Amino acid sequence: METLEIPEDLDLSNLTDKQKILLLDKLFFKILASESDLDFEDNLRIFLPKLLLKLTTNEEIVRRKIMEILVHINKRIKSRPDVQLPLDDLLDKFNNPELSSLTFFANFSLIYIKMSFPRLNEANKEIMVEKLMNSLEGKTQAHQDALFSLIVDGLRYLNLKPNDNKCKEKYGFVNSPKLRKQFLDYLFYYLLLPYTQNINKPVPTQTTQPSVPLAQQPNPSTSSQSEIPACMSEAIYKRFKNDINLENGDEIEQMKIGILRFLSFNIYEPEEVLFHFIISTSDTRYSVVQIAEIHIKRIVGSVDLNDQKIVDQFFSIFLGYKGALQQKLADTNKIEPANTRIRLKLFPYILRSRTAPATVGPSIQIVFDSLFGPANSTNQKIKHYAVQYVHLIALNCESEKLSKLGAVLIQGMNKIIAESKDDSKLRGLAYVAVGKLSRKIPSTISNDISIVHNFFNALQTEDSDTKLNIQEALVLMIDAFRNSKRDDKNLLLTLLFQYVENEVSHCRSMAVKFAFEIFDHDDLESRYLLLLATSDSKEEIRQEAVKYLHRTQDNEGNDVKMASFEKWVDFISKKSDERLSQKSKIYVFGTHTLPFDLTCYQEILTMLRLTLSKSAGINPQIIDSKNLESVKDEAPLLSKYVRQLSQSNLECLFKYVNIIREYALTVANGLGIYLLLEICSISPFNVTKFLHDDIEWLKNQAFSINEQVRNYSAELWSLVLINNTLEKNHVDPKKQLEINKISFDDFFSNLIQMNKTILNNASKSFEIKHGCLLCLGYAIGKYYSITKSKITDEKCKINIKDIISNIISNISDLNLNMASIVSLGEIARNGSLIFETRQQLLELVDTLTKKIQTTKETNKLKEKAASTVGFMCLNDIILLNDLNEEFIYEVESKKFDSFNTYVIQKLLDSSQAKQIELHMALGEAIVNTALGSLSDASLNPWTNDTDLKNPAENSNSDKNIEWLLNELFTKYIPNENQHLRQASCLWLLTLVKKSSSKSQVIKQHLTEIQDAFIQRLSETDEITQEVASKGIGIIFSLADEENKKFLVSRLVDTLTGGKKKTSTVASSADSGLKITDENEKIFQADLKTPEGGNITTYKELCSLASDLNQPDLIYQFMNLAHHNSIWNTRRGVAFGFGQIAQLSSEQLQPFLPHIVPKLFRYQFDPTPRIQQSMSSIWDSIIKQDNKKIVDLYLIEILNELEQNMHNPLWRVRESCCLALCDLLKGGRNLESISGKLGPFWSLLFKLADDIKESVRVSAELALKSLQRVTISYSTSVSNAAVCQKTLNSVLPVLILDGLSSNLNEVRNISVLTIRDLAKQSTSEMIKPYLVEMVVNLLETLSGYEPPDLNYLSLKLGSQDAQEKLDMARINASKSTPMLEIINMNLANLNDDKLLVELMPRLIEIIRKGLGVSTKAGVCHIISNLIDMEPGKMAQFSGKLLAALVNSMASEHNKTINKCYCNTIGSIAKIAKETSIENLLNKLQEWYLEKDDDGIKQSCGQTLLAVVRNNNEIVTKYSKRVIPFVFFGMHQHQPDQKLKQGLNRQTETIWNEVFEEITSGTEYAIRANLTEILNFIKLGIEHQSWRLRIQAANSIITITTKLQSNIDLEHLNEILKMFISALSTRFWTGKDKILTGVSSVFINCKLKLNFDNSLVDEIITSVLKEANKQSGNIDNNYRICSLRCLGDLVQFSSTHFKDNYFENYWANFVLKYFKDDLDELEKKEKLRCDQQRESFKKKVLGIEDMQTEIENIEKMQTTESTKNEEKNDEEMLEDKELEETNSSLKLVILESIGKCWPYGTDIQEKYIYQISLILSDSLSKQAWANQVLIIKSMETLYSKWSSEFDSKNIDNLVRSLELCSSSVISCIAKTTHSNLKRTGVAFLEILINILKTSKENESWKKLIDQESKIGSDLTELDIQIKLRHYIIFNLILDSLNVLFNEFVIKETSLDLKEKSKSLLKILNSSF
Repeated sequence: METLEIPEDLDLSNLTDKQKILLLDKLFFKILASESDLDFEDNLRIFLPKLLLKLTTNEEIVRRKIMEILVHINKRIKSRPDVQLPLDDLLDKFNNPELSSLTFFANFSLIYIKMSFPRLNEANKEIMVEKLMNSLEGKTQAHQDALFSLIVDGLRYLNLKPNDNKCKEKYGFVNSPKLRKQFLDYLFYYLLLPYTQNINKPVPTQTTQPSVPLAQQPNPSTSSQSEIPACMSEAIYKRFKNDINLENGDEIEQMKIGILRFLSFNIYEPEEVLFHFIISTSDTRYSVVQIAEIHIKRIVGSVDLNDQKIVDQFFSIFLGYKGALQQKLADTNKIEPANTRIRLKLFPYILRSRTAPATVGPSIQIVFDSLFGPANSTNQKIKHYAVQYVHLIALNCESEKLSKLGAVLIQGMNKIIAESKDDSKLRGLAYVAVGKLSRKIPSTISNDISIVHNFFNALQTEDSDTKLNIQEALVLMIDAFRNSKRDDKNLLLTLLFQYVENEVSHCRSMAVKFAFEIFDHDDLESRYLLLLATSDSKEEIRQEAVKYLHRTQDNEGNDVKMASFEKWVDFISKKSDERLSQKSKIYVFGTHTLPFDLTCYQEILTMLRLTLSKSAGINPQIIDSKNLESVKDEAPLLSKYVRQLSQSNLECLFKYVNIIREYALTVANGLGIYLLLEICSISPFNVTKFLHDDIEWLKNQAFSINEQVRNYSAELWSLVLINNTLEKNHVDPKKQLEINKISFDDFFSNLIQMNKTILNNASKSFEIKHGCLLCLGYAIGKYYSITKSKITDEKCKINIKDIISNIISNISDLNLNMASIVSLGEIARNGSLIFETRQQLLELVDTLTKKIQTTKETNKLKEKAASTVGFMCLNDIILLNDLNEEFIYEVESKKFDSFNTYVIQKLLDSSQAKQIELHMALGEAIVNTALGSLSDASLNPWTNDTDLKNPAENSNSDKNIEWLLNELFTKYIPNENQHLRQASCLWLLTLVKKSSSKSQVIKQHLTEIQDAFIQRLSETDEITQEVASKGIGIIFSLADEENKKFLVSRLVDTLTGGKKKTSTVASSADSGLKITDENEKIFQADLKTPEGGNITTYKELCSLASDLNQPDLIYQFMNLAHHNSIWNTRRGVAFGFGQIAQLSSEQLQPFLPHIVPKLFRYQFDPTPRIQQSMSSIWDSIIKQDNKKIVDLYLIEILNELEQNMHNPLWRVRESCCLALCDLLKGGRNLESISGKLGPFWSLLFKLADDIKESVRVSAELALKSLQRVTISYSTSVSNAAVCQKTLNSVLPVLILDGLSSNLNEVRNISVLTIRDLAKQSTSEMIKPYLVEMVVNLLETLSGYEPPDLNYLSLKLGSQDAQEKLDMARINASKSTPMLEIINMNLANLNDDKLLVELMPRLIEIIRKGLGVSTKAGVCHIISNLIDMEPGKMAQFSGKLLAALVNSMASEHNKTINKCYCNTIGSIAKIAKETSIENLLNKLQEWYLEKDDDGIKQSCGQTLLAVVRNNNEIVTKYSKRVIPFVFFGMHQHQPDQKLKQGLNRQTETIWNEVFEEITSGTEYAIRANLTEILNFIKLGIEHQSWRLRIQAANSIITITTKLQSNIDLEHLNEILKMFISALSTRFWTGKDKILTGVSSVFINCKLKLNFDNSLVDEIITSVLKEANKQSGNIDNNYRICSLRCLGDLVQFSSTHFKDNYFENYWANFVLKYFKDDLDELEKKEKLRCDQQRESFKKKVLGIEDMQTEIENIEKMQTTESTKNEEKNDEEMLEDKELEETNSSLKLVILESIGKCWPYGTDIQEKYIYQISLILSDSLSKQAWANQVLIIKSMETLYSKWSSEFDSKNIDNLVRSLELCSSSVISCIAKTTHSNLKRTGVAFLEILINILKTSKENESWKKLIDQESKIGSDLTELDIQIKLRHYIIFNLILDSLNVLFNEFVIKETSLDLKEKSKSLLKILNSSF
């Protein structure tokens, strides 16, 4: 048994139980005996999986033993965190279906899997995540949870790319939807985990939660009674507790960040991970919230929040177990509701959904749980969200669904209103919510008036902002109460009456609103409330109430139903009585008491008058004091209704009169008096009995200071007076009036008294006299109207004559002339004027006509004068003393046999100025004169009664009219005076209109009249033209059928030129109606446009009629084309053109299909006259809604516009644009024409560049409208066919015409339209146009830039600034709509056919495209397509590479080249090997052959991009890429480019490439050294000196990095390259070769074999280079040569050959220091001789040595000063030469020590001279150069040879003296530590030399101080003693002094310590 071995498979099957135990013990011992972690790890790798398998055995003893082993393993593993477990093997066995079914094994395997995963490094964790995901299939939930926890741990280490299909396949569970959901659910719940757990420590729930900021709210997990976190169930939470350490909050935080980062890479669909990000934004750690918020903004836009699945998930998370879906689950599986934090984040997204609020049940739960839930699940902000959600419920939920729960919601809102006392904003939202709910489901509150009552009460107490919300809510409630029951409405109205008089204005305002909106217009009580509101103290409420009362049409233009006049009168009368009975409601004004405020009373009168008109069948007109005269024209129609009413309800009239009377008595203004006058004039006369007692009051009002009151009071007084007279005579109005039986004595007595006491009384005021005149005139007129002008009583005649005479006498009074004329006119209109003689009559006519002609009088007076003159001919004139009936009248030698023709002539002659109203008044007067008693002016103006009128036969009217026509035709219409022509045209129109029914003469002259009107069409005066056109229309209407044809023919013939020859530009063969351009003035001179062109409205009317084949329609068009304001005046209305227009429009109805399109266009004509005329025609003939008629003829209108958009006339083009703009406005269904929009785009693009500016502006407006319509119908989700039809029509035009347009405006609107279409349309609809769209958008990209950028680009001189500008342009282009469109549609280009079509187009743009942005855009597209569809793009890689590479070679723009490089890098991912190889060849070829820095930089950028996108290339082509990149890293640039930063930029690029492809510089160089040197050889042998420099730099890097690790073979190759390079002629930068040589010898000295001939050869070459004397070699190169030579000698570890140094000494040292050396030798010889002589005397006792030495030093100083002065003079002379040689000398001094040979002969020969030079130079240099010189001394004396000839001992001693003294002097004075250290180091060498020499016997003899003393001393003895003195007294003493001083004063510790050590050596050795 002892020999039992442990099998690797641990097979125990053939062993006995004892053997099994022994074997397991042995295995246990082996594991125990593992000496290191590696051994332990190996044992686990071999045996752990097998041990776990053995656990499945049925042998208990084996299992126990294995468990014992596992327990030990577990303990040891816990203390060994670096020990790795065999995770791969464990996973493989765990995934084995046969083994995983063994529960025991699976559980234990999972334990060790969980132990092993955390021990992995990050790279291995990334690898294992995929394996763990593949292990999930078929596992139990517990096992899956354990694996999920490990996967979550590894997610943060994954290196992912966005939108990577490989990542989706690896980590997206593509083939397992169930696992995909389980994994996402696990991540969701993990994100919900809290960071701390206080288990069994619940926090008491608060009934109210304080308003705490979100960041300060407690963790939801610790705020609940349960430890279960929000949105998790007990079962789910237990799953996490088993696998995760919930106490480690920081670890959970990092896990969450890893999860969010993983989900952000688009591996899963946005809707799958939306809620992961939402709940993460509610996290308590900022780092988690930050990353969640960043990514949710990115994905939320692509998620359809209206998707029912998303909405259900919202509800599930929000409500948890409260939701209906979880009610049936077990308690442990019920999800906890969301807490406050989560709800705050969920609500903003729920509020963006339309589907969520439409789901009633869960929505109600959300609302009530948010409003009234526990304090830990809601707060004020959530309540705000909840009420806003109620708004959405009311907006989106169907009424049927909401009706069942609507009342509950309203109750909830009312509860919120009642409880939220401190949150006014929440209350305001709740108020509005109630309003919206009531509007949605009106039945819930329609019978509940208490809500309105509460809201009105709230208006009295709430703050101002909340009041606005309440008002909004009340307005929304209105619809709910419209259909309420009558009882409820009455109750509501009672409530409104309470609030209409409330102190709070908001209550009053809403009461007015409710009264108007809820109740019908015929509801008297509600209108009465509005009447009361008209007297409100606030102007806004008053105006609103008045507006509502005056509304006569509803919103659709239909007449509103109003209560009858009778009801209104009874109602107001009743209300007046009620209010008068209440003292609190009466208003006292002086002695009068009214039931209403004056303002309210006035509105009551207005309302009563309005209902009177309505009941009479008249279009109601709002009456006020300003329009009383125009309202008076309604009187005849009112009279008929009032007469009928007097028969049926006379009491109503009495009440009406009484209401007016009460007001008039209190406020004597024009309105009250007029209404009394009106009702009394149109009613039977017995109505005036109410005013009999007020006759004196009326008389006083006739004398009022108010002219309007005087006028109406005078007429009313005369009416009451005459009716009183009739009543006194008991006249029955129903019977025939018998004049002879009526006594008018009292009547005339009143008039006579007034005439005498007032008019003849000069003391009376102007107002009294004015009123008196009016009273007299109206009274006599009323008398005439009663007596029918039959005056039988002579006394009456005389009285009337006296009154008339008195009136006439006041005409001359400036203040009374108007009243006098009006009085005369009223008398003349009703009866005869009475004069003594005819002369008085003629004088009156003359006076009045002069009044008309004068410019001193007002127009109003002139008009009254003209009317009075006309009235004088209505009745016979009574002459008391002139009976000559055959009187001949004469005007300017022109005689007339009748008074009427005489008056006509006077009137004709009285008009001279341009006064339209006066001309109309004159026209009426002329017609009245011509017609005489037949004129309608003689009728009663209030009633138009003809019964009382009995006109006499007037046979002269036809004769008068005939004469008048002749005068107009011959004299006035063709008159030269324009104003007279205008007047005559107007007179003719008046004559035709008013006399055509009275006389046949007009019909007999229709042709002549039409011709006269046609002549006036040529007038430039607009009014004259219009009058003429109206006249032509009337003439046509008067003719019979036969005459109509003749008139049409004549009109057409005249308009088309008649017999005159013209050039026709347009004609209609069928109608014969022609339109000409060159015609007589009729057709040309209608209007002058600002541009000077001739335009005529009639030309367009003719064209319109011609198109309809109905020439006679021109008459109708002329009738309808009126728009001038003169027809709106009182006199203009009298012409009745409204009725004519109505008839004309009826005749045009059959032609609407042809008329509507043209009229629609004409309405937008830029000529105001044409536009107004056509609009007038449109308004007349279009009886239905404009929108409906346009919709009906939409196709015809569009065809009309399309045909005329390129019309030669600019105004036609402009009108088409404006018409199209209006046609496309919102609210019109244009689906039928959606496929016809394309041609309009094309036409408008052309018009946007029209020559006329106004056309261009109109085209732009039309384009904007067309854009809106296009987008609307291209993105409709309801009708895909319409969308496709629209896109098919529009997109080709936008792409081909719009994007290629030269106009910025056209391009911009095209781009924006395409963007919206692409954004909102489906991909399938856009796909057919994608290629053209992308290509054209790219070409547009550069044109989208401002032109200033190109100018700036040309002006920039700096390459760096140019690149920054280009980069800015490219970055700016990325945010343009073009690239936005392209990016949106890149995913749609995945079709092979589209790619095959697109790629050649893109390649063409690469080759020939213009513009930085365009080329960069192409690169952007190619790169994105490769990322999205690498497989499909692979087939184009070769061509794309070729195009980009070739373009890069010819492209000079660095920024574009950079884009090309990056794109090439993207293509490298999918390119073939041959393409990659060709690319590398091309790049290497360019780099070596093209001397262009840009190309070289592009090569580096290309390689960088290729390497980053396809790292496999490095592995495959590393031997080619690495040398190339390494060489590129050392690119050399001239100095001027260094300033621009190009060298640094290029160097950075190549360095980045090198870092990407290598793991370390040294390793990469060593591994590829042969290839690198081969590439360097290409560079160093190249003709380009820049490449040679680059090669040298590369070698320097190699030697610096590798140093002695370079093998000798490679070193020899490097030396050969340098020798070859040195042998060439001089070239700029050759000094880099010398630097490279130095680097080799400095860094690789240990590896160099210096016996190698190459070393001697290269030294020879360097020395040769240093000796070159060519003129083109600069000093810098010589300096480098010498420095290199020094490095070679110093680091070659060999002796410098004597002949080399001799060469060096002769060619360099002596060349530059010979003069100095000679001088120094002389000085030094003198000093030495003096020193020797002095010493000799001292030794012989002749003189004190110290004194002598001081004398010597003083002498030296003096000499030195002289020499310095001398040197200064020389330097001034040879300054330039000295500056040139100074640097070279310094290098010689620096290198002389390096070149110092080891040979004794050379040292003895040159040591003294060199010491002289060095010591002398040391005192003349700056401290930095002094360091170099001392180092040179140090190098020189370090080579000191102890073997020397005694002959040269003095030179050696003197050399030591010189160097030591100079160095001691230098460092003793300096403050530079570095210089001191260098000097001390040299002095240490000097001490060592002296110490060594002291031990040398030969030296001892030569400097022995124990020689003889006395006079018998020989010269040799003295010399020996002098040497001893120099060394031990001068040198060593100086050293002692120096070091002691350093020890005392030096602050540097190292120098101080060094000085101490050297002092010890000096003290111990000497």
